[in-house]
Amino acid sequence: MRLGAHLSVAKGLPALLTQADELGATAIQIFARNPRGRGETKVAAEEAATFRKGLKERNARLYIHAPYYVQVGAADARNRRIAAEVAAADLVKGDLLGASGVVVHFGGSVEEGRLAESTRQTVDTIKKALKKAGPTKCRLLLEISAGSKRVGGTFEQLRDVLRGVGEPSRVGVCLDTCHLYTAGFDIRGTGATRMLDRFAKTIGLRKLKAFHLNDTQSDLGQGLDRHFHIGQGQLGKAAFRNLLRDPRLKDMDFMLETPKEGWGEAKRLPKAKGAPGLEADIKNLATVRRLAGRTAR
Repeated sequence: MRLGAHLSVAKGLPALLTQADELGATAIQIFARNPRGRGETKVAAEEAATFRKGLKERNARLYIHAPYYVQVGAADARNRRIAAEVAAADLVKGDLLGASGVVVHFGGSVEEGRLAESTRQTVDTIKKALKKAGPTKCRLLLEISAGSKRVGGTFEQLRDVLRGVGEPSRVGVCLDTCHLYTAGFDIRGTGATRMLDRFAKTIGLRKLKAFHLNDTQSDLGQGLDRHFHIGQGQLGKAAFRNLLRDPRLKDMDFMLETPKEGWGEAKRLPKAKGAPGLEADIKNLATVRRLAGRTAR
């Protein structure tokens, strides 16, 4: 099992590894470009080779989260074209940096009676992204949507998209605890075990490649993506304890996407040397380690 967080790459790849060291993180997620803009930061081959070596030395895995505007299930054709182009570019950069996967969102709500069409359009967008990227080792990971009325918001929809794409070695799934809950999966307490049972039956655990750990301020099935600190939201600590200690996930990569401020509200945070917000990551990751039964880094 690898544990870590979404970290900033704004100060460069060496600084990213320094952040990971301070957290003791072995699962790292980044944006490879501006998450809200179209600009892309180029990485020299020599710098990338040094970074890949650093990952290997730490036995760490890297994941890239595609920008927020990359929505492979978007209703608008132009948005789907952009999504395919950017996802393809991130897959290529993923290979350059030694990343295991590129996580993408599906998109917005599906109009009544348009699910089949939206699924077909989503499959087509993913196929275009994979074709444009070429034969990358880096996988495209489809993140479950934060709402059952959105494409990709149920396990059945995820299964249908995966089957439609037909690239089992290149496409997988990323689950998010906040998204699951707001999509209607009650993973509180032992519900996490039942959710995994359902995933295994509907899709198969071999397709599950990464997990985002987030508590939430949203209600069950509300469809709102509001991340919160581990154990301080609607999910509570038992949900994460049961998830992290499930033997089927003993080799899983878990990454925090929790807020970078406000941990424990009035509680003081330890001063961290790295980027702003790392203090909250330290506290959240310490909670995760305790819940997983892993007190040491």
